[in-house]
Amino acid sequence: MSKKQKKAEPLAEEWDLSEGFGILPRDISLTQNIGCVGGKSKKPEPSKIKTENKE
Repeated sequence: MSKKQKKAEPLAEEWDLSEGFGILPRDISLTQNIGCVGGKSKKPEPSKIKTENKE
């Protein structure tokens, strides 16, 4: 019986980060959590509501 030789694991490749990441825009900071941005709406500032209703 002959022993099976293990396949050599491929070495890690170095990535050229200057080319970008494909679908991600370049202006996104990759050091912060991007999170889910859908469905949020800004609440009006309370000071603006008070001045509009005083008429």
